Formats: sequence, structure tokens, C-alpha cells
Amino acid sequence: MKKRIILLLLILSILFIIAFSETKNKNNKSETPYRIAFIRMKEGGQFWASMRNGARDARTATSSVLDFYSTMETLDINEQIKYINQAINDNVDGIVITPCDNEQLVAPLEKASSMGIKIIQLYNEVNYSDKINSIKLMSNTLNMGHDIANFYVNDYKEVVRNALIIANTNHITSSNYMIDGISRVFKSEKIKYNVLYLTGDSNNSQYQLKVYLESHSEVDSILALDDYCSECSVYVTPLFNKDYYIMATGHSLLNIQNLDNGNIDSILVVNSYAMGYQSVIGMVAILNTQKFSKTKLDYIFVTRENMFDENVQKELFSLL
Repeated sequence: MKKRIILLLLILSILFIIAFSETKNKNNKSETPYRIAFIRMKEGGQFWASMRNGARDARTATSSVLDFYSTMETLDINEQIKYINQAINDNVDGIVITPCDNEQLVAPLEKASSMGIKIIQLYNEVNYSDKINSIKLMSNTLNMGHDIANFYVNDYKEVVRNALIIANTNHITSSNYMIDGISRVFKSEKIKYNVLYLTGDSNNSQYQLKVYLESHSEVDSILALDDYCSECSVYVTPLFNKDYYIMATGHSLLNIQNLDNGNIDSILVVNSYAMGYQSVIGMVAILNTQKFSKTKLDYIFVTRENMFDENVQKELFSLL
């Protein structure tokens, strides 16, 4: 009888040790922060800085570790590939990326996915690949394109009929979706339009736009779909003795200043802070095998009439 009691106590002790050990391991695992590579398409400007700040706040909220990478030039594909390879070598748990090219980044992201790294494609995305296990977050900007065109039509249809849409490259999907959305509305409204992709450095892009406008005097409005093209249009259009309607994208101080002084007519401001925050929250949820609710892409149109409204000011000066 005594031996049975001793044996029972021994079994209970072993079971307690096993249970305690498993609990300890689980706690250690949950307390180990996830490491996430956050790869932005560009350094500088309020759009990208706000995205970084949103990601930083989500880092604090989730106790995760973020490695930030960003290229100095918008279309530096080789640098983004280098950052992806660096993330793989660092054995990160996840990659959040705004791809700068929808073709050449497919293979590097396939490699990362094959290593078990979770991927979120933010705002832009690469061409479809069944070898990439990823979530596309706030990446389909087709509805934004619809809204851009409708805003243009509702406010300026009677005075502008020949639009020039300028974007950085035809390999950035956010711009491609926007162009698709704009074109659908313009075709239904019988508004003439063309698309010009500005390539190379800022001097070359300004030259491209200048040459185009010189040979296309019918253009009476410009829709710039990113901050780079917006600033290019601001530098070039004053060279012509013509009153263009200009919609810029991005809440850079240059764009805000030019809206205030009348050089541009409206600004599309995208809530990039929310993009950065939501992407990190989503990545941690994925790594914890939890579901998370995607939020819609948040954006507003700013004009001289509403730019001093309190809520609009918060969007324009989100870094202050």
C-alpha cells in the first residue's frame, strides 16, 4: 500500500513537472518578440514618414521588433531585392513591403515565402504567384481611381476636357489600378485623356513632362498619382503661360504650399499612418495564427476651401 502511494506521488510529480515545463515553454514563446522587416518604397516625404510612424506605434502595441528599410529612389529595384535577401538572412518572421516593381520582385518574394516567412504586400503588389504566401493589404486602388475621376468630373467638368495622367512607372500596381478606375469614369463622361509615365531622375522627368506639354497644347489638366509626379508638375507647369487644373497626390510641404498659393487645385491625401499601423498589427495576428479585420484604404481630397478645416489639418500635418 505504501509503495502504491509513493508510486502515485511520483507519477503526479512527473505530470506536474511536464505541465509546468510546457506552460513555461509556451510563455517563453509568447514573450519572444516577432521580428518583422518593414520595407518601404522610398525614404523621405510625409507619406512614407507617416507610414513609418504608424508601424512604430504598432510595434509598441505588439511588442514586436521592426527592421526598417527604405530606398532613396522610388524605383531602386536592386535595393529592395537586397533588403528582401537581408531579411531572409536575418531569419525574420515576417516581411511587410511596398513593392516598387510588380515583376522583378516576384522571385525574391517567392524565395522568402519558401523559407516560411509570412509576407504582407502593402499598397502595391507583385504579379500573381502561387509560390508567394502573402496577404495583400490596402493594395487595390481601383476605387480610389473612381473617386479621383468623379471628384474631377463633379468639380471641373465644365472647364477641363483634356486630362493628362502622370505616374512613375507602369510597374507600380497602385498607380495602375488608379489609372484603370479613372479611365472607366472618363470614358463614360467622354473626357479625353492620356497617360504619361515619367522615368529616370527628377531632371529627366521634368524634361519629359515639359516636352510632352509643348507638343500637346490641348492638355488643360494634370492628375499626378504620386508625390514624385506631383512635385514634377509643380516645377514644370509654371513654364507655360496657361492655367492648368492640377490634382497632386501626397501631403508634402511643397504640395501644401502650392495649394495655398493657387499653383495646384487639389491634393489627394492618403492616410499612410493607418497603412503602416494596420500592416504590423495584421502581421502579428498572422504570426499568431489569428484572424484580423482589414480596414479600407482611407483618403481625402483637400482643396483651398477645406484645407484649414480642423480634421483636414490633422491629415495634412500628421507628423506635427
